[in-house]
This record gives sequence, structure tokens and C-alpha cells, in this order.
Amino acid sequence: MPQDYCEEIANIIEQYRLRNRKKGCLNVEFDKSHVERWVSQFDNHHEIILQETFKLLNEYYFSKENIEEYLTGIYSSTKIWGKDIEQAISNTIFLNCQTKGNSQDRLYKKSRKIILDLYGIDIEDCDSDATSFVYVDDCMFSGNTVRKDMEKLIRKVPNGSTINTIFMVVHSFAEWWIQQSLKDSIKENNINFDIWRCKTIQNSGGRNHSYECLWPQEYESENVSDYINTLKDESDMTPGKKVRLFRESIYSGGVYTSEDSRAILEQELMEAGLKIISFSDNNKRFIRPMGYDNRISFGFGAFFATYMNMSNNCPLAFWWGDANAEPWHPFSKWYPLLPRKANENGGDMFVWE
Repeated sequence: MPQDYCEEIANIIEQYRLRNRKKGCLNVEFDKSHVERWVSQFDNHHEIILQETFKLLNEYYFSKENIEEYLTGIYSSTKIWGKDIEQAISNTIFLNCQTKGNSQDRLYKKSRKIILDLYGIDIEDCDSDATSFVYVDDCMFSGNTVRKDMEKLIRKVPNGSTINTIFMVVHSFAEWWIQQSLKDSIKENNINFDIWRCKTIQNSGGRNHSYECLWPQEYESENVSDYINTLKDESDMTPGKKVRLFRESIYSGGVYTSEDSRAILEQELMEAGLKIISFSDNNKRFIRPMGYDNRISFGFGAFFATYMNMSNNCPLAFWWGDANAEPWHPFSKWYPLLPRKANENGGDMFVWE
């Protein structure tokens, strides 16, 4: 009997944004028909799209249980905290400093509950003179947010402090870039700096040519050719932000069933993303067909989601749109698999003028 990927995908994402749905903020049922409606929008290769999406979700979608299990392990690790975990956590300041998005605030609150349950310690009562700091967030993509936050923090903390950054997923290039960007200030201030993660996604290529993000190889497409032409003005203004547009055939890796299936998925996501971008003339800057990216590219091409939200660094076809939008609104023209909750301090899909 063939595998029912629509049913299996629905089983993985059934709790997605459940809190928003209970509050009436999202009127979507994440069942088999939901997945069928989403995949039917693609022009071709529905079975391959479903198969590869299932594999990606199975690897990089974090349910509530996944996150709580991971954080419980982090806050029980003698490798991080030493033999006296309770004493170490009591002398640690847990940061909640991000002004953009809600992921850190939610994970701070979840960490607070887990630590209270484990040790009876309220992290809001921790020693204000501590020299140990924790920065927790869901995923490190480009590393830019983390870099800015760490630069501010390192200037403020006492010499010799320890900073533990904790993520569900870290992208390899971001990790390398963070280490390079901060190494001088870390050394000057005698900081002990660590990055902890559940999983690493390779997106720096490197000598082993393993590249796991979604990034299309070159293929014949009038839509892609037209989009490349729209990038030329941007390239002329900011040539330093231009990167190679197509993935070379030497790059492989990831959880994909095969290289052929991966290439088909990437092409279908690219074409769908270009279609989505065409729905409005007021797309917010840096919204690319394969996801948000401030480089001149097709997009970041990430695949990462939690039960709380999906990142805008992921291809638009996964998260863009609104099933409840009015028919005149561009959001009504695409039905998302994992509808994204935009940042509360501003939308991240369109600029209305």
C-alpha cells in the first residue's frame, strides 16, 4: 500500500499554532484535506513534493514535546552546568532581550517553567550580579540577530563571564560567522562563549560540498530569467550583497530521498515562490521566492518550524498567504501549509503604501 504522505504530514503538524486556533486567531484545521489543498496549487510533481516535505518536517519540525524534551536535557546537563546544576542555574541570568519576534520570549517562559519544575528555582529571581548568562532562541539562520545581541551583551557583562547560547537548530555558516565576528571581543573580555544546539544544518558548502538548505540548480525557466533581470538593479546598487544564484551540482546533502527528488522540490518551490511574489507590487524588501534574505539571491532556503510558527527564511510556498483573507487581498491567492504569524512589531510580507 503506497504511503499516504498527506495523512502523515497532517499528523506531524496537527498541533501547529493550536493556541492561536483556540483563541480564534487562525481558522484552519491541519488535517489531510488541508495538506491536499496546499499541494494541489503546484503545477506538477505533487507526490514528490509531498514525499520530500514529509522528510523535511520529520527532521526539522519541532513539536511542543520535542522542544520541552530538548530544553529539559539542556537544563539537566552537567556538561553545560557542572556537577552542581542547581547552584549554577541560581547564579545565571536568563536573557529575554529580543525586540523583534516572539520566539525568545516564549522559550524564556518555557525555560522558566521547566527549571521551576526541575529544581524549584525561579530564573526571574536569579542573582543580578551573576557572571553566567543564557541566551535561548529557536534557530540561528544568518546569525545577524545573535551577533548584534552578543556584541551588546559582551560590552556589558563582567570580564570573565560565561555566555551559553541555546538553539533548536543552528545553520553552519552562521555559526562560523558568529565565531569569527566575536572572537576578538571574546578574547579581550575573557568570555567563555558556547553555542548549543539539537541539530546543525549545513549551509556553508565547504570542502565536503554538503549543502542542506533548499537552493535550486540552474534549470530552464522563463519566470526565473525574468526574476534574475529584476535583481540586476539591486546588484548594481549593492554589489557586495550579490551571491551565486544557482546551486552547483557538486553540492548535495540533507534528508532528501534522492538528488533528483531534491531538484524537483526546489524547482517547484521556486516557481511557486515567483508566482506568489507576482501577486502584489508591494512586496516587502528582501522577501525572495525561497525565503527572506537580505543578500541578492533567490532566498535563504531554510526549512525549520516549531509548533508555534514557521520562519520567513523558508520558501514562501510553505508559509505565505491567509486562508481567511478577503478575495480581493493578495493573501487569498495562495493557501499555506504552515501559515506564518508575522512579527507583532510589523508585518513581514508586504509594505502598504
